[in-house]
Amino acid sequence: MTSNKSDLYSLVNARLVEIGIWPIRVLQIIGLFPLKVTNRRIYPTKIFTLEFNWTIVVVSLKLAFDYYFFANLSQYNSVGNLKRPTEIFANSGFAISVSLSSTLVRLFFLLKSGHFIANWTKYCQNISIISEYLNSSACKGGKYDSFFEQLRAENRKCCIIIFGICLYMTAAITARLFLGEQDIVVWTNPFSVLLLYASLIFWLSTTYLHGAVAILINYCIKILVAYLSAITEELQAAIKLVLANPNTIEVDIEFSKEQELVRSSQKIEDCLKAFLLIDELSAGSNFLGAAGLGIIQDTLTASVSVLLYTFLNFNWFVSGMWVMVGGSFTIMAIFSSRLYFYSENANNFDEGVKDVLHQLVCISNGCANLGSGVIFKIELLTTKLALDPPAVFPGFWQLYCPTCSLWCNLDKLTVSTEGCLLVHVSTNFS
Repeated sequence: MTSNKSDLYSLVNARLVEIGIWPIRVLQIIGLFPLKVTNRRIYPTKIFTLEFNWTIVVVSLKLAFDYYFFANLSQYNSVGNLKRPTEIFANSGFAISVSLSSTLVRLFFLLKSGHFIANWTKYCQNISIISEYLNSSACKGGKYDSFFEQLRAENRKCCIIIFGICLYMTAAITARLFLGEQDIVVWTNPFSVLLLYASLIFWLSTTYLHGAVAILINYCIKILVAYLSAITEELQAAIKLVLANPNTIEVDIEFSKEQELVRSSQKIEDCLKAFLLIDELSAGSNFLGAAGLGIIQDTLTASVSVLLYTFLNFNWFVSGMWVMVGGSFTIMAIFSSRLYFYSENANNFDEGVKDVLHQLVCISNGCANLGSGVIFKIELLTTKLALDPPAVFPGFWQLYCPTCSLWCNLDKLTVSTEGCLLVHVSTNFS
């Protein structure tokens, strides 16, 4: 039995790495994933490996370009037509904060990669156990293989879009520096112009490709949301069986009505166990040593970027600097999309928890024939969910689920059993 569980874990681990390989590779390119990924497995960081050395190279380049940028800040401000003290202060403060935070995050994951390995191992272990409980393996050929293939295609598509935007911005910057008006180039030294060009391309590329963090985190959240939907469907099926009229119920010829009731009870208990594993994963991901750090850093960067470029756009629009306006709108769209997808997936997770809670309340109110033991477990979990529902709270800050506190009243969850089968399933595997 232990061997079977170990084999299942290995298969699930390999499958999840395979699905998320595109954002993982992108993060490796920009030095944010210093772990070795081979044979669809993730291995801890070791000194002087290719991944470790490449991360050091990226951090070194970043520090060098940052130094060059701040040493020549006045020239960069001239390129962006930033003249007023407020504009210069806002742009400089933003550049310093983003540079410092992104460098610290790289160093954190380089020195503390064991945190990611531990959380990833736990994630794969729980997903493999949940797959057993719900009979919905993440492996190829499983019941919901099409869903996981769709996730893989989405990850690939999002990464390709990011690369496309990088190429577009590179072309725009090239046109701005070399094909625009001559007074734009404030340095006559060709080497200085080349360094200006290289630093801008490096900064924009790492900034855009950093979006792979959001792709990878949202990918993991989507899997949890999908399994919440599967739990809801399993509970609905169990309720339908328990509440059915004995004269009309379609009972398996190999089982009596009592045996069907026992099977329903077991199915419900498996759903409870699967839900607790999802709860454990969502709580673990909120710690700053796990996905929470990436979400917070990405969210703060995106929010400040949108505000800054909204402010700077007024100046560029009045000055007729349409290349800068177009580039800034592209940046704003990218960062806004990160905030949107974080919020969307977090709220989908919230809705999935609500759907499960609704079904549990239905069972507690109308399925007493399941036995006092099962009902007691359901009531305990229902109380826990009503008071402290699992959610995506990076760093345990309530950033993305503003509605969570609005549905914690048990009185609002008193529903009739006739309405139990009509609950909306927010996300499914189809």
